[in-house]
Amino acid sequence: MFRYLNIGFLALMVCFVTQLEAQKVLKKQADALFERDNFQEAAKALDAYDQLKNDRDALYMRAVCAFHLNQAQQCIDLMQEAFKKGSDKKDIYLYVAKSYQALGNYSEAAVYFKNQLKVLGDKRTEEVEAVVREIKRCEFSPKLVHLPQLAYVDNLGSAANSSYDELNPIQSPNFQNKYYFSSNREQSFGGPRGKDGETDQLSNHYYYDLYAVELSGGNYTPIVAFGPVQNTTQNEIIQDFNSDGSVMYYLRYAGKNCKAVTDTFKEGDTDVISVGTFNSPFDPALGDVDLKIFNDSTIVFASKRLGGYGGYDIFVSKAKNGNWETPINLGPGVNSPYNEKSPYLTKGGNVLFFASDYIQGLGGYDIFASKFDLDKNHWTSRIQLGMPINSPKDDIDPQVSNDGNQLLFSSNRLESYGGYDVYVAYFKEQITDQFVYTEDLPMFISDKPSGREVLPDAAATNTQGGVIKSFAIAPLYYNNDEDVLSANNQVMIKTIKNILETFPETSLKLIGHSAVEKQKETALFFTIKRLERIAASLTASGIDASRITLCSYGSSFPMVVNESRYNTRIELLIDDANPLSTEIVEDLPVLNQDVQHPNFSNYLMGRKNLIYKVKFTTGRQMVRSDALLEFPVISVTRNNQGEYEYYCGYEQDYQSALLLRQKLQSKGYAAAKVFAFEAHQQLTATDAERLQSIYPDLQKYLNSEK
Repeated sequence: MFRYLNIGFLALMVCFVTQLEAQKVLKKQADALFERDNFQEAAKALDAYDQLKNDRDALYMRAVCAFHLNQAQQCIDLMQEAFKKGSDKKDIYLYVAKSYQALGNYSEAAVYFKNQLKVLGDKRTEEVEAVVREIKRCEFSPKLVHLPQLAYVDNLGSAANSSYDELNPIQSPNFQNKYYFSSNREQSFGGPRGKDGETDQLSNHYYYDLYAVELSGGNYTPIVAFGPVQNTTQNEIIQDFNSDGSVMYYLRYAGKNCKAVTDTFKEGDTDVISVGTFNSPFDPALGDVDLKIFNDSTIVFASKRLGGYGGYDIFVSKAKNGNWETPINLGPGVNSPYNEKSPYLTKGGNVLFFASDYIQGLGGYDIFASKFDLDKNHWTSRIQLGMPINSPKDDIDPQVSNDGNQLLFSSNRLESYGGYDVYVAYFKEQITDQFVYTEDLPMFISDKPSGREVLPDAAATNTQGGVIKSFAIAPLYYNNDEDVLSANNQVMIKTIKNILETFPETSLKLIGHSAVEKQKETALFFTIKRLERIAASLTASGIDASRITLCSYGSSFPMVVNESRYNTRIELLIDDANPLSTEIVEDLPVLNQDVQHPNFSNYLMGRKNLIYKVKFTTGRQMVRSDALLEFPVISVTRNNQGEYEYYCGYEQDYQSALLLRQKLQSKGYAAAKVFAFEAHQQLTATDAERLQSIYPDLQKYLNSEK
């Protein structure tokens, strides 16, 4: 008997020792991965380590991994646990401070930056100076949070972005829906590389390669990598194109050996015609960065070797008679004692966008703009573009789209997929200098070109029982985006919140309208973005997002014939309220017939009864299409997957909707489909069959659309 007990005990001990050894191996693996900055795999190994909660060093490493994986709150929590366990790592406070800063909690960030300062001591080292700068930045940042919003911002999505870096997004000069960028994603040439540049299978670092992606029907196609001529076992970072798109400029480097390379190719198929080097005052081997080609004889770039105001400054150089002139510093309106990088000049040469870690920012690098003042012959003081273009982390690589409506940029903000992602900002006001073409920069000529006013100035504009409860619900009116969540509107939003909380069977429809704008697609898109802000304020207070639907009509249905606040409105429709307990009254203004717009009465009738719409495309970005211009009524909704569904028409009979569908199909929207709505609710087949006795026209719809 004892023999069997001893055998069992030995087996148990062997199992215990085996598990112990396995945990040691796991910890060593985590150490090796962490040492190589492979934070994603190191985090997985540490999560599987059963002594994580008791091991202060492991807790510290897991916190650092969380920081680099954009998990700021988890980093804070884990660092606090590591500190409680007695961790003596000198940068604990620094990681916590940067995490609070990334979350936009500047007051807490300042506290921990100051704690880090105490750890570093009194000696004025570069490390100390860097912490002091961040403390000062935390004083400025809260003042910038409430600047007027110049744009709406979207991530390009997982089709383009990855858990790695996507940098330097550039729109094709010839194809407006095609974009180029560089990325160090997993499929890059050369495989994983260690810090010394050698192949290392435990590393998660890859060299940068060149990629392209296209927007089709509101969705991005799978990315396409360039071939082995351009993408090599070195880094390739795209810089720019020449004006006709026949020459692409990019950097190629490994270690300190860096050179500017040109490829002449056919953009449609990326066939290389010739490869060469770019000889100019821009010298990446000496640390120059961010080359932009204004035209064949003018370049702009960032450098710190040429002297200036401190750190990287932005310079411009032009060629005369085939010879490049000495680069010119753009002056104190643009440059500062901090770093200025990522320059982009609009085609008229009057507006410069750039990135800077200037002290008066939201954190890290922010994107700024400066205008050229012809009268005073200098660049004006920088304009802080504010949120949501900028974030508490790094926002870099700005480029204005060819139509002046968008700003492409890269950001490693917390909302990214990981590392730097490509984002697009949809400007509320078009950058008109993008339509002004000049052979020479205005700073080099004395005559004043037409159309140089281009940029909105952000700095200047800155139940129950047997009682029936009755609620009067008025639309939210606004003059600008800041008014959407104004104090007056917040009163009505609070009423809506109380209704939704008190009556959990109810749901809410937000229907947005805007004033007549020059561009129909922006009116539609910006309006649904306003609805998203209201929905976000409700979900933040605990309302389930599935109870809220959004629909934007843009400027299709004005309430009055002239410009009026009644046209810029957001209607709040409560559905499914129990009439035995709740009465909802819509409080609309009483209008004279000579003032009311003729389309408004048709709109109200359709909102209560049966209408048909034709869905013609779905996407995650703003859709630009001739259909938006040709058809009088276009609407956009957001589905449960966060996609935007575009509809055409507001038809009272099925036959009219069929005609619309045919027109859309003739324009390339082969999947266009008719949908029926009653009281602004899309009908299922069961709904339509149930309502046939009320709306006989539904019989045609059911027979055709099955």
